[in-house]
Amino acid sequence: MARAKKTYSVLGLSNFGHRMATSLYDLGFNVVVVDHNESLTQKVAPNVTRAICADVMDWEVMDHIGIPLTEVAIIGLPHDFDVTVLLVLYLNKAKVPEIIAQVDSEEKAEALMLMGVNRVVWPEKDIADRMVKQLAVPGLVEQISISPDAALIEVPCTETFIGKTLVDLKIRQKYNIYIIGLKRQTHKMKGALKTIIAPRATMRFQKNDILLALGNTRDLVKFTEDIGLKAEGG
Repeated sequence: MARAKKTYSVLGLSNFGHRMATSLYDLGFNVVVVDHNESLTQKVAPNVTRAICADVMDWEVMDHIGIPLTEVAIIGLPHDFDVTVLLVLYLNKAKVPEIIAQVDSEEKAEALMLMGVNRVVWPEKDIADRMVKQLAVPGLVEQISISPDAALIEVPCTETFIGKTLVDLKIRQKYNIYIIGLKRQTHKMKGALKTIIAPRATMRFQKNDILLALGNTRDLVKFTEDIGLKAEGG
């Protein structure tokens, strides 16, 4: 018997809410959207399971369309904090397992967390934090933010690493950083990369390898500085 697809509700079509709704639907999930703006609901309708034009504070309508039965509720009303608070109370009373809310200030984020919201999203802060990491840890190919204090980054293999192993370099012992994988060019297709997860400690690094390094942001800064990765113009 096939497992039922997870159902998400998106309450409020901010840019964040719209993006979450369409992206989750593209991944195969059931997505129910509610917003009072008819133009926005009509626009998103072809790209979600169901789009309802209604007041998100009309509890009878919300009950009727099954919002309390969704596994995750996403509130996209960053500039309507009073409405967000009432929605959180409604969703908590309905015992929705996970609540995610968009906010526009740190104070509002803290208040919602105290109310039991599982995750708050503050796009401007998240973008700023990501930019700080990119500026602080220059020369990387790419990075994924794990938390405000940690990241997974892709670091190009420097000349000093070529021909050496993790045993030789002692990266974990020196920097408290874990090399959890690496990307290496294949011989079968020019430019193609294969990802090696958890490389052996005795594997020798090659030219053009890309290291996947996981660690605290401060440790990553020191690591990239020590191996000679500098910001452009630095």
